Amino acid sequence: MNNNIWKNYIYDYVSENNLLDFYTRFLETFEAEWNKLISNYHFEDLCQLNNGNRLRPMLVFWGYLLNKDNDEVFNISDQDLQLIMDPCIMIESIHKMSLLVDDWIDGDIARHGSTTFHVLYGADTAVLLAMNIMLTGFLKLSRIHEKVYKTTIPLALQISYDMTLGALNEISSKKSVFDIAKVKEIINLETSSIIRNGLIIGFTAGGGENKDIIDLLDDIGYCCGYIFQALNDLEPFGNVDGLMHHKGALTTDILKNRKNIVIAYIHAWANESEIEKISTLSNSEFVSKYVISLIDKYHIKEHMLEEVSNLQLRIQNRIAKIEKKTGHYNWCHHFNNFIDITIAASKKRALC
Repeated sequence: MNNNIWKNYIYDYVSENNLLDFYTRFLETFEAEWNKLISNYHFEDLCQLNNGNRLRPMLVFWGYLLNKDNDEVFNISDQDLQLIMDPCIMIESIHKMSLLVDDWIDGDIARHGSTTFHVLYGADTAVLLAMNIMLTGFLKLSRIHEKVYKTTIPLALQISYDMTLGALNEISSKKSVFDIAKVKEIINLETSSIIRNGLIIGFTAGGGENKDIIDLLDDIGYCCGYIFQALNDLEPFGNVDGLMHHKGALTTDILKNRKNIVIAYIHAWANESEIEKISTLSNSEFVSKYVISLIDKYHIKEHMLEEVSNLQLRIQNRIAKIEKKTGHYNWCHHFNNFIDITIAASKKRALC
């Protein structure tokens, strides 16, 4: 996701709805704690750790806020920030671990327009840093109240297990993953798990125990994960210039042992001669142009955007159920808008 687009959308929203102080206090506290953590690493360039939109820790915080009274939901205290900050840092550390490893596996030479860590320092150093940043996040959880610690650690372990299993499923096949069901399973593991469990970690860290609410948050996280990944997978075919700036190369997920839901749909719907032609291509830019012609022919972009719209409606339905169960109108109203803004930013990046 283009961080500037998302940050601008969010900033405009919080400014217009008198939530700027709430938003700024959270981000400033998070950035201060995060910078303390990464200051322990003595490398000149840590672009994959320094940069980011902080979406995942913000979703942890949203989960936490669901425990507050409706009229006080955005009246956050220093105690609130102190309690939730370690789970937020832990979630970001797992996310950064995955970026370090994914960029190495995918052969991406840049992120946010800066050279990736494995290119600068080698794959072995990148893997060691990935392991250490994740474990550092786990260690910070030991400072949390014992009850919160007991509920948070299993969820954090589940995220780590899911993400590594998804990556193994992605790269261990003898041929590229093009099956729609298999790709969606990998997306659930690699992308949705950290969002689903992050929301639940925030909710339980604030004392939330209601199983129905946890199930609703879980489904919201699943839907968000698929939407974000699907729009990300469209980007090589809808925003080539943006992708080249962000990652430094045109990655179409065709000639690599990787998953991409767009390519999975092409393999499901295109005819044998079209699939065979894809397999004979070697130039990535030419591959992209040919694939775009198939995307247009089979209306794959339109189908995926319809999927996104349907899942967005499902998210709204789940949020409405949370409001009915809790009476938390303020949380539900603004959280729904937060998700809508995030999806709108993802669409803009994917399709501009």
